[in-house]
Amino acid sequence: MNRNGACWIAGLILVTSTCLLARGSPQDATLAAKHVSGSFRAVSEYVASLRLPRDWEVQTADGDLNGDGLPDAVVLTVGHGRCLTGQIHVLMRTTDQALVSSTFTDLGCNANLVASVAIKSGSIFVTMDTPKGADVRYQFRWNKGMFELIGLQAQFAEGGLNDEPFFASSTDFNLRTGNAVFKRDVDMGLSDSPAPVDKRPTRVHAKGPTCSIDRLKFELDFCVNKWKTGEATVSKLMLIR
Repeated sequence: MNRNGACWIAGLILVTSTCLLARGSPQDATLAAKHVSGSFRAVSEYVASLRLPRDWEVQTADGDLNGDGLPDAVVLTVGHGRCLTGQIHVLMRTTDQALVSSTFTDLGCNANLVASVAIKSGSIFVTMDTPKGADVRYQFRWNKGMFELIGLQAQFAEGGLNDEPFFASSTDFNLRTGNAVFKRDVDMGLSDSPAPVDKRPTRVHAKGPTCSIDRLKFELDFCVNKWKTGEATVSKLMLIR
């Protein structure tokens, strides 16, 4: 919850044969999902079928996601109200040029996030920002019938106002190799205190489960909270301190 009582509620739709439609007023705290059969010739036609409230925002991105040479699409829909409400729709294009869909996942109520989606080099990128200095980007790629999480880049920042100490961290995590690299910076500003010593490793090799986009919860530590190196999780190591 943010200070205004707003939260982020989201659902995820992957596309192959059936379209899942999530309807709800921006004032609703939950989303209702319905199966809707059919195919669509254009992304705009698909968006129109969602019957979204007029004040909802729509982001779109296109590109080949499964290597068949056909342009697929990702649609992010966001509504504003007592709760921030949104869905990600991944639309796969068939050989007859139709766009079709398949799976719905309720992403739950979380912190006040600003989300965006993009398609680059065959991957889906989902970026989440918070007003408090957190920026996380997840990379998903089609593999063995699902969009698998293969990479994470994260930046966190804290302090720095009125010459107070500033702390920052960045993480680059390759889930295909299990290798994670961490960078941490401290600027004590006008403080006479010495900078705290961070004994955590800057490079680790972690192990964990395969995670797919249909389980994405719009959490800043999605999946990486289950990847471990020794007793520590990657999500713990990527924190500022």
